This record gives sequence, structure tokens and C-alpha cells, in this order.
Amino acid sequence: MKISIIVPVFNVEEYIDLCVSSLLNQTDTDFEIVLVDDGSTDKSGKICDEYKDKDNRIKVVHKKNGGLSSARNEGIHNADGEYVMFVDGDDALVSDAVEKLKSVLSDNKDADLIQYTYKEVDKSGNPIYDVSYSGKIEVVTDEREKYIRLYSIGGAAASACTKLCRKSLFDNLSFKEGIIHEDEYIVTDILSASNKVIYYDAALYLYYFREGSIITSKYSPKKKDIFFVIDRRISVLKEKGYKELLLREYEKRFYSVLKLYVEARNSGEKKEAEEIAKELEKVPFETKECLSGKGKYIFILTKKNKVFLKLYYFLKTLGGKNGRQ
Repeated sequence: MKISIIVPVFNVEEYIDLCVSSLLNQTDTDFEIVLVDDGSTDKSGKICDEYKDKDNRIKVVHKKNGGLSSARNEGIHNADGEYVMFVDGDDALVSDAVEKLKSVLSDNKDADLIQYTYKEVDKSGNPIYDVSYSGKIEVVTDEREKYIRLYSIGGAAASACTKLCRKSLFDNLSFKEGIIHEDEYIVTDILSASNKVIYYDAALYLYYFREGSIITSKYSPKKKDIFFVIDRRISVLKEKGYKELLLREYEKRFYSVLKLYVEARNSGEKKEAEEIAKELEKVPFETKECLSGKGKYIFILTKKNKVFLKLYYFLKTLGGKNGRQ
């Protein structure tokens, strides 16, 4: 029941010690670590090699820079474990994460996937939010229920770093390279490939919230990749006939349009904002059934005339956002 922990590493020399130390200090020590140096230009690769020389559980792979998905794919290729899990090079695991996951697996040897959750912490490791976790374990084999939980769980469901996956799931799957939101893209297909999923309400992953990442920073054209990811899930939900969940995904597209439109306008990217506005055309009017309150009125107005999207932006600006016209 060996586990491989895959760690993509790219220019994280100031964080990699924290990450790897959290793995080496696990209460259960029977696992391997695959450090994938994705063409780092700082000392990250050297630090990885130093760890490898100290602990025979560590493998190091050096490769040309190809991005997060490329590094994860390379890590999977080099992993020997029956199960794999992913930890970003600037994050960490709680000290008993592996022990707890193995305990769950001991009672569910045929599980394809364990979904757990994360805890957001500041740079000092202190929790940003006061959240409690029940430790409840639920087994789900119904495919529709698995997709329902994508929406009920929230952010943790979209992350690859909150999942222990049977490695064989990746025999016919790989992380999509060249996009952001790559986690959410592959999760759609991982659920389809999984027969038995365990939902474990425990925070085993420590997500260090830092300014400057492409997800948390101000507008970037790469953020439009979310629409590509949404299209993938829409195609799967259509194929499976899950109409109510399909509307939830259209709802997500609508709110993504609002968010990115404002970010683009705030950054002075009017042409980008116009491209984002076109995504509204792909949202059917029946999506209003999912919406309530102010969101429903904004949706109806912006669907009738995109000039209301501009009005929405100006109202957001007047509401305290610092923006540029």
C-alpha cells in the first residue's frame, strides 16, 4: 500500500525546506517522495539533490521547464506507489497526513480516490480561518453523487492537492499542459474514472496563502483558461444527462464572467474585457433558475444587453473598488 508524494518544484528555494520537512517528519514513514525540479533557475534543484543524498525515500527528477502540469505528469511517470498524492513545493502536509490516509485505505482497499480538504494558513503557518473538521468518512460509488459533491464541497474538490489517487487512474489520464486551473480540468475526468470515492472530512494539506500567484494576483489573460475548463465539465455533464448540475456549471461561467470582466477593466484591459463579455453568450437563459436575489437580476439584465455589464462594472467601482475606465 505504498504511497508516492509528488512535489513539483520551480524556483521555491525559500519554501522548499518547509515543504520537504513536513513530508520527512510524517508519523508514518513508509512512502516515497518524488521531487520534480521543473527547470528551476534558483537553488531549488540543488536543494532537492541535497535532500536525496540524505534520505533514500527521495527521488529527484530534473527536467526542462514545462509548467506545473508537465512536472506532475513527470512525477507520476517516475512514481512507484500504488497511490499518488500531490504537494506543491511551497505548501506542506500536516504531520499525520500519511498515517491517516493509510488508516482510511486499510478499511477501503478498493478505493480509487480519497478526497480530503485543506487548511489555509498565513506565511507563519497560522490558520487564516477558524474551521473545524468532523473526521467523518463517507463512501460514494454513485457517479451522479460524486459530481454533486464537486459543488457542495467547494474549493477543495477542485484541487489535485486534496486527493489521494490510485496511480492506475492516470494510465489514460494526464494533467492538461499549458493552462491554469489544470486541477479542476483533470478532476472532472478523475471522477469519471473512479469507481469508489472516499470523502474524508479532515484538513491534511496546508495551503500557504501568498500574494503574487497567477490565481490570487490581478488580471492576467491566462485567467480566461477557466472557460476552457468549464467547457470540459459542461461536455461531460451533458453526456451524462445531469441537467441540474449542468445549470450549476453555467452559473459558474456567469459569475466567472462578472469577476474577470471587473478584473480586466480594473487593469485597463478593455479588449480583454470585451472578449470575456462574449462568454455570456454561451450561458443559456434558463440558468436564471439557479440564481437568487441580486444575482438573478444582474443575469437577466446583462443577458438582454451587454451595456448592463459595463454598468455593473461602474457600480462595483463606485462600491469601493479602485478601477480604471
